[in-house]
Amino acid sequence: MQTRLSSGLAPVFTRWSVVLPLWLAFFVVVGQPARAPAQATPFTYQGQLTDGGAAANGNYDLALGLFATATAGERIGSPQTVFNVPVSNGLFTVQVDFGVNAFPGADRFLEIGVRAAGGDNFVTLAPRQQISSTPYAIRTLSAGTADMLSSTCTACVQDSQIQSVAGSKVSGTIPVTSVPAGSGHYIQNATGQQPNADFNISGNGTVGGDLTVNGTLNAKLSGFIQDRTTPQDADFNITGNGTVGQTLHAKVIGVDAASPNGALEVSRNWDGHYGALTLSGDRPTIRFSGTSPQGNQQWILHESGNGPGNLEIYNGGTSGTFSVPALSLTPNGNMTLLSGNLTLSAGNLTLSSGNVGIGTTSAPVARLDAIGAGGGIGIRGASDARGVIGSLGAGGCPASGTNAGFGVGGCGSTTGDGVVGRTSVGPNTVTAAAVRAINDSGGDIFIGENRAVTLNVSPRKARIDGTGKGFFNGGTQTGGADYADSIRTTDNAADLEPGDVLAIDPQHKDMVRKSRQPNSRLVAGVYSTQPSVLGVGKHEIDDSLRGEVPVALLGVVPTKVTAENGPIRSGDLLVTSSLPGRAMKALPKMVDGVALYPTGAILGKALEPLRQGRGVIRVLVTLR
Repeated sequence: MQTRLSSGLAPVFTRWSVVLPLWLAFFVVVGQPARAPAQATPFTYQGQLTDGGAAANGNYDLALGLFATATAGERIGSPQTVFNVPVSNGLFTVQVDFGVNAFPGADRFLEIGVRAAGGDNFVTLAPRQQISSTPYAIRTLSAGTADMLSSTCTACVQDSQIQSVAGSKVSGTIPVTSVPAGSGHYIQNATGQQPNADFNISGNGTVGGDLTVNGTLNAKLSGFIQDRTTPQDADFNITGNGTVGQTLHAKVIGVDAASPNGALEVSRNWDGHYGALTLSGDRPTIRFSGTSPQGNQQWILHESGNGPGNLEIYNGGTSGTFSVPALSLTPNGNMTLLSGNLTLSAGNLTLSSGNVGIGTTSAPVARLDAIGAGGGIGIRGASDARGVIGSLGAGGCPASGTNAGFGVGGCGSTTGDGVVGRTSVGPNTVTAAAVRAINDSGGDIFIGENRAVTLNVSPRKARIDGTGKGFFNGGTQTGGADYADSIRTTDNAADLEPGDVLAIDPQHKDMVRKSRQPNSRLVAGVYSTQPSVLGVGKHEIDDSLRGEVPVALLGVVPTKVTAENGPIRSGDLLVTSSLPGRAMKALPKMVDGVALYPTGAILGKALEPLRQGRGVIRVLVTLR
């Protein structure tokens, strides 16, 4: 075999040879990387592939790796695997990208593996091929000389390239025209207000124009309202509007009230929009702070941000920490009591519309939506006849005396369910369920009846007794397609998967393993994909089946097979193959013109064909 690895400098010729499974020989020729408009990390790999001395045609998989040495050593970067590479008349082209850091200038060697497309293992070609430089790469290696600017650089750095200069690096006189506008570090000559700038002048000054003060003016003068912390013995009467930017202290305030009662009295007739007092802003709130006679309790009436304008009442205890509202009223009229109890000592609580939620964290979704906290009971009903009844349709529930005395009753209409159980627990959870039936006396756990049956025929159609045994008058129908037993395995159960052909382990009692020999009479069955019935032996219903696998003994099972004994056709008998965990076509021995198959080694019959290679087909498992 001959390969050629070339670059822009000089070609390198190396002789390769390798023998592959199925007596294939592969030959690879590496072409020069194709030019691109700009330098990039991918390069084009071009080669020639022959099969048995002739140009190959079809699809192949290539595995390419980069190394720093001709033999051994660690792989550089990620391996590049290119699948289904089309080969026409022996020629193929692929794109390879080992990244920008893979070629720092040191020696690099390319290792290549080849297999037929979709095959099992790659065959590594030897020796590895050294990659030579290209003119572009040589230029890249010398580009490090531009990392530092020359001390003789003149006008090589422009204004647009300068981001900032530290103030400590500036010396000398700065012309006024060079001072940038908008800085907050000096007083500027401008007509607009200069934001975030303070000044403090100890000498005298003159203001030739108007002086505008937007904040506080402190002056040692009398005859006007002064900025001071002590009371000023002065009255004021202002007919216009005014703004108080800080705290306003007053003993009594009356708004449209000549003689206010209490600390604050607002008198205003209802105008259909605002009323006497309006609170606005982000989450407007009224706070109530009690003293010792009220237990120092803190309350707020608050328009919350928890919902689109919910009005909520919070209790902050004595510390004034408000976290969860006690009562919430939504704009659409839903009222939620989030903590505490609602007690009616007399009278009725009537809702003409809307829902009632108890223990819910969001708007209730039913007329009565009750959730028990911490695994508690959501709704408890106690009565001489029925605890809780839900009725759908106009028919109502059976009258007292007919099925009277049940804990929970559901009466559905022609389109509604009588009783629905729902939960969010995950699989294999034995502590909670959507519906749980309990019999404390050992009797039946479940009884199902159909009262629309013919006269004089028992309406009872399904029953589960106290031992867990099920009785079904009309038969049963389940998912899946096979019967399987759960059997321990000497293999690591995590390494087995559905479709594996399993055999009895002769070294261990009652255990199986992946089949290992062709035509084995130890064949036990197939690792079931979805058993219709799974026998668990002496296990209880909630026992763990760890270390065991479902072994399909009868039924239709997806099975791993190989064409080791030739193509498989539908109806062919199957036996174990030399490949672990796979079945193959059974070949009979002809005795006086009669085909004899190995007794005790037949796994079943193929329901689908396999023309070549390996695959998974449906098999009617019938051990014999």
